[in-house]
Amino acid sequence: MTNGMTFIHMHIHLSYIHTYIYIYTHLSTSLYIHLTYAHLHTYSFILVHTLLV
Repeated sequence: MTNGMTFIHMHIHLSYIHTYIYIYTHLSTSLYIHLTYAHLHTYSFILVHTLLV
């Protein structure tokens, strides 16, 4: 009984870690994409502005 409970506890613990890593990776990736997109957007805006002026 104790062995089964330990296994279940370990499984829940590993699932929690896996979920945390997944969420962290997903947020980091989306943040990176967002920052890169914002950087490109700003760069293109400056480029267009410079060309127009």
